[in-house]
Amino acid sequence: FTTVLIRNVPLAAEGQDMSRQWLDGAGLAGWYDFFLYLPGDRSRGREACALVNFKTVEAAQSCVDTLNGRSGRAAGAAAEESSDVSVAPTRFQGLEQCIEHVSNSEARTAANLPANLPASVASSEPGALSMASMAGMAGMAGLPSSTLEAGALSPRRQQALQLLSASHRHLPLASDSRRNRRYVPRNPYVHMDSLGQAAYPMHPTRNYDDPAMFEKYDLDTLFFIFYYQQGSYQQHLAAKELKKLSWRYHTKYLTWFQRHEEPRMTMTEYERGQYVYFDHDSCWCQRIKKDFTFEYQYLEDEPM
Repeated sequence: FTTVLIRNVPLAAEGQDMSRQWLDGAGLAGWYDFFLYLPGDRSRGREACALVNFKTVEAAQSCVDTLNGRSGRAAGAAAEESSDVSVAPTRFQGLEQCIEHVSNSEARTAANLPANLPASVASSEPGALSMASMAGMAGMAGLPSSTLEAGALSPRRQQALQLLSASHRHLPLASDSRRNRRYVPRNPYVHMDSLGQAAYPMHPTRNYDDPAMFEKYDLDTLFFIFYYQQGSYQQHLAAKELKKLSWRYHTKYLTWFQRHEEPRMTMTEYERGQYVYFDHDSCWCQRIKKDFTFEYQYLEDEPM
């Protein structure tokens, strides 16, 4: 067997996410491909359960050996509030059978499942939609939830649910809100000659790929290469030479800083003092910033 029903899930592990963490904490993380939390009703004496399908028979047996008989009572709870956890195989087995029985209301009692079993399915694979989530989104899209429970979907509604599922798998990440680190000139301009061609070379020659050449450039040239040769090997060489000259790149303000004097305060997460920074956005010059706090989390410290 691979499919089991875990009864008397601890009250501290209430909910789909918490109960899943409780199961993973028992050393079973990554061993299952189907997990469904079945909420209980303490007023009616109905215990919380979890329907789990494991990837292998050995993993299912390990779940039985690990959880069967474990106390399901939270710390400080009365003895009658919860009993020991019990794990037993279900009548149906396999991932497909789990989805079929849970999504079909007529088959909910076929495996001795609780009568309050909701029509929700949650896969342990990241990015998968639960049936409850799809039913909720179907209501938002004007699709009746009864159609989902009955399993009879028209091709148009099936396509709508597929599109909703695809959009769920491509949700925006937290990193998407970060500021773009690529510098874009405000007024890009290419000077053309009388023939309509660029009046100056648009691509650097190979002679400027030599790191020894960058040791001869002054600061303005290095800064120009860094900000106007985005994503090129020349930008890498310019950044490498700037770091040799004790300049440090600030990833939040997207500019270069250099200590003007020794920091007045140095902590584990930041340092504070007087700095020189290169103002590339307004006047293309060096400025002094007094009493500036340089947080180390914004320090570009990748090896060059």
